[in-house]
Amino acid sequence: MRSMTGFGRAEGTICGLMIEVVVRSVNHKSLDINFRLPRRLYPMEAAMKECLQKEVSRGRVEVFVQIRTGDAPLSHVTLDTARADGVKHALDEMQRRYGMKEPVRLQDLLLVPDLLMEEPTKLDEGILQEGLLLILQEALDAFVAMRKQEAEGLRAQLDHNIRSIKESITGLQGVLPEIQKEAKEKLEKKVEDFLKDNPDWQEGRVQQELLFYLDKSDVQEELTRLSSHVAQFGSLLDTEGPVGKKLDFLCQEMNREANTIASKSQHLKQTDAAINLKVDIEQMREQIMNLE
Repeated sequence: MRSMTGFGRAEGTICGLMIEVVVRSVNHKSLDINFRLPRRLYPMEAAMKECLQKEVSRGRVEVFVQIRTGDAPLSHVTLDTARADGVKHALDEMQRRYGMKEPVRLQDLLLVPDLLMEEPTKLDEGILQEGLLLILQEALDAFVAMRKQEAEGLRAQLDHNIRSIKESITGLQGVLPEIQKEAKEKLEKKVEDFLKDNPDWQEGRVQQELLFYLDKSDVQEELTRLSSHVAQFGSLLDTEGPVGKKLDFLCQEMNREANTIASKSQHLKQTDAAINLKVDIEQMREQIMNLE
């Protein structure tokens, strides 16, 4: 189990270049990867993305790569000697033809476009990409480790909520016979009063409606399903890999059962239990939003 927030950093030297890689992420409903790379590394983005997708399945992930020169310059400047010779010859000819006495200065030559050209240093692109991916993997290892550590804190809160839900279920199951007995006695009294005022009604039909109503107000099935969801939830917490979406689905199902228990409530104890269930489930959903 992993959090969706994480940070990892690594650096190394490749082909004389110092390269730093930083990976960080925040919550997001799906996987959204953004790279910020030096232009020199643009062709390697696809390979980096493939490497990252093996480690991460959810979250907004940003990857920053910075190149420092180290022992090898990123580029070098070359002189177009043929062009420079041509410009110098033209300027000398202008001096001779028009009687210009000012000497040709270096500044004059530098004003000529493309006389000096900056070219990237030639490097073995295969070695550069291989080294870059190794540094990225090192950063990802630190990134994933932090995600797991963050998830441990979330796990503690989720375990607390699970225990609280189990206590609410056990407590409600313990008082359910009492609740049903009181509800039945109240209904029987109302039926008795109703039959006195309406002697034409058949008692058997009224009793049948009474049993139907009591059956519809029973929440034992909801408690059984809720217990099953809680057990599945606990099992998923011990599962490796992405579980956030599955846990969120189970929370929706648990919330559905809690709403039904609340809607069927005929007793304050049942209402209180339903409220406690909904509070715990909502807290769990808030924590799950941070999980991958």
